[in-house]
Amino acid sequence: MKTIFFFTLLSLTAFISNAQYVTIPDSTFVLFLQSAFPNAMTGNQMDTTDSLITHVTELYCGNISLTNLYGIQFFDSLQELNCSYNLLTQLPTLPRNLVTLRCNSNQLTSLPALPDSLTSLSCENNELTSIPALPSSLNGLYCSHNQLTSLPALPSSLTRLDCDHNALSSLPNLPDILGTLYCNNNELISLPILPSYLHSLSCTDNPQLACLPYFSQNSFHRFEVKKNTQIPCLPKYIFVINPSDSSTYLPICSPTSGCPIAYNIIGNVHHDTSINCMTDSLNNGPLLSGVKMLKYINGALKSQTYTDVNGFYSFDASTGDSVVVQIDSVNSLFVSCPLSGIRTINITTTDTVFTNQNFGVECNGVDVGAWSIQGSFRPTRNRPVYIQAGDVGHQFKLGCADNVSGTVTTTIMGSANYVAPLAGALTPTSVVGKTLTYTITDFGAIDPDSSFNIIVKTDSNAIVGRNICIKTKVTTSASDINSANDSLLFCGEIVNSYDPNDKAAYPGEVAIPDSWITYTIRFQNTGTDTAYHIIIRDTLSPFLDESTFTYLDGSVKPIISLTEGAILFNYPHINLLDSFHNEPESHGWVQYKIKTVANLPHFAVIDNTASIYFDQNSPVVTNTTINEYVIRTSQDITSCDSANIHGKIYYTNQTIVDTLTNDGVSVVTTNLVIHKSSFSSQNVTSCDSVDYLGNTYYTSQTIRDTFSNILGCDSIVTTNMVIHSIESQTTLTGATIASNQANAQYQWLDCNDTYSIIASAIYQSYTASENGNFAVEVSLNGCLDTSSCVIISTLGVSENSLNDQFKIYPNPTKGDIVIEFENIHSQLQAKITSVTGEVIATKTVSNTNKLEFNLEAAKGIYFIEITTEKEGRVMVRVVKE
Repeated sequence: MKTIFFFTLLSLTAFISNAQYVTIPDSTFVLFLQSAFPNAMTGNQMDTTDSLITHVTELYCGNISLTNLYGIQFFDSLQELNCSYNLLTQLPTLPRNLVTLRCNSNQLTSLPALPDSLTSLSCENNELTSIPALPSSLNGLYCSHNQLTSLPALPSSLTRLDCDHNALSSLPNLPDILGTLYCNNNELISLPILPSYLHSLSCTDNPQLACLPYFSQNSFHRFEVKKNTQIPCLPKYIFVINPSDSSTYLPICSPTSGCPIAYNIIGNVHHDTSINCMTDSLNNGPLLSGVKMLKYINGALKSQTYTDVNGFYSFDASTGDSVVVQIDSVNSLFVSCPLSGIRTINITTTDTVFTNQNFGVECNGVDVGAWSIQGSFRPTRNRPVYIQAGDVGHQFKLGCADNVSGTVTTTIMGSANYVAPLAGALTPTSVVGKTLTYTITDFGAIDPDSSFNIIVKTDSNAIVGRNICIKTKVTTSASDINSANDSLLFCGEIVNSYDPNDKAAYPGEVAIPDSWITYTIRFQNTGTDTAYHIIIRDTLSPFLDESTFTYLDGSVKPIISLTEGAILFNYPHINLLDSFHNEPESHGWVQYKIKTVANLPHFAVIDNTASIYFDQNSPVVTNTTINEYVIRTSQDITSCDSANIHGKIYYTNQTIVDTLTNDGVSVVTTNLVIHKSSFSSQNVTSCDSVDYLGNTYYTSQTIRDTFSNILGCDSIVTTNMVIHSIESQTTLTGATIASNQANAQYQWLDCNDTYSIIASAIYQSYTASENGNFAVEVSLNGCLDTSSCVIISTLGVSENSLNDQFKIYPNPTKGDIVIEFENIHSQLQAKITSVTGEVIATKTVSNTNKLEFNLEAAKGIYFIEITTEKEGRVMVRVVKE
């Protein structure tokens, strides 16, 4: 867009031949135009055909003391005009394409007709007594600080109206899409119906304004109605995001207040003490607080609330609604009046307010149980644990367990121990380990909200991030109509420093369909003065079933409403002390439970965050709790020695629960059985070698073998193998044979006599006294070995001039004789003679070291003479047997 401010522009070529001039009467405006459009100005004459005049889209001519803006109507393309802070008393005809007009802080008494293109009109701080018809395209009207007594009809496109400081006694109908209405300091007597889109309302300093109109919204960004008005009440409880005054502290209008009410269905819940329902509403018994009420419109659950401390409830409904109001059946109350148990209401144009929609109730029977446990845990610290248990009817100020006896048992699980009862609580009848037992003679005589509160100390070695759990169980000998609430388990995480305004979910992290999640919101006034009004806004996940919402307990009972997924816990007069002046009394908490939807999809994430508003301060936003729908599976694993389960090593039998996050959440329960490998050893001693498991071993060594035992695990056997060996060789020196094995036991044997023992031959060496065939038996380290037989035949040698060793065998002989030399001779000649000199046989051999022949002669003694090529000679004696 082209914007012209009060500065000098570059020269542009004007088409002089087509110029059309008008006189600009205001000299200050002339100077402005001469500076901004020099080519279009000749003195006080302006060329209306100049291209810049006809094409400029934005013009700022504010704060230059203009008194007349004549000439502006010729700016054909102008879309935004700002002429604020001048001395203008009137405006000329406005450019036909104007979109935004700012003419604030002038002396205007009237405005010209507004172009159809206008979307924003700002005419504040003038002397206007009226405003012309508003174009249908207008979305912002700013007309504060004038003398207006009325406004024209507001276009349907209007989203913001600022009309402060006028003399307005009424306002026209407000457009449906209006979001902001500021009408302070007027003479308003009433306000029109507030549109549902309205989020900011300020109408203070209207002394005659006595009531607020009906409105449907539950929250506002800004809401100021109390200051210097006669407004005594609000049509309904609201939530203000940015409160700036105490308007939200106003009470709720009743049908007798004379003001419109948003909650046009009002009633109470009381103890039915009348003879019949005809007189019940006329003679109410004690009013009951904390009873959950449900509102159905045309068959669908639309809203929930709880009766307040005075026993009253209220709902809003619109014309044409068919409404059914009933008490939630989970309250264990019997609705005796009305007999149908419900109130049916039809809202019509002539019948819009229904009061005395009361319910008379009685106890449905004896119901004792535990409904709330809340606490925090920090190493080495003593902390209170609040336990609400006993007569369930007490939640509603209705005694349903009078004169009923029983026991209450609380067990602490984890790294914490019982210290003492909290102030005002009962002392346990017995304390055994971490279990506290209370013997109750009359549940009707105790206060369930305080009787079982305890102080718990967390161990110094407690591991941050682990849970400490508290379980409370209530039993009675009487017939209990609802055993499902007899016991309650609460687990809280061990923390170090923590945000005093936080939110916790139990069970944490996981969720399954149609199951309870308990939420606890803790809050603390950490400011420097008392907090008079606190509101907690909690928006529910679509994966939570609103119809199951159940308030459990809190430090102070709030006003509760639940509509379209948003819970409001309203504490209008809580007066919570600040932590600077009184830290112990600066804390508060609220607890509720709600079920997940039955059709919860796999891997659904239920996140929940609360916003806590302390008076007019910005909200404190808690942490976000996250619960994910898990797939639960189980597996049985048997392993040997250890097992790797999802990246962790385990060595003992146990049940392991792992939460896995891989494309969703799954919980795997592993039943782990660990069998141990067996270990054994054996010592094996052997001689020479050992045949073991198909292998032969010859040396001493340690062998480890792995087998499978009966459980399928390793059976590891260590064999310490010791192998002893004996040197069985001998050395012959002359007629002496010596065993090569030292330090052993010896026994020499006669090989020719079937290895018979030679008497006294028990030393390492043996010297034969006659030719023969001998061996030695050697014993060492339990081993026994026998050498090869050694022939000694030289004892019969009468002459030996050969430079060579030889042996003759066998001797004695049966006939075959072998004479064997160490060396090979080129010729050997043998002659055998008898003792009488008779030559029995001769034999000659060449190039050998052996002579072999058969002595074919009678038994007796013979001599063998052997000569060689070198004429060496040897004579030996042999015996033939």
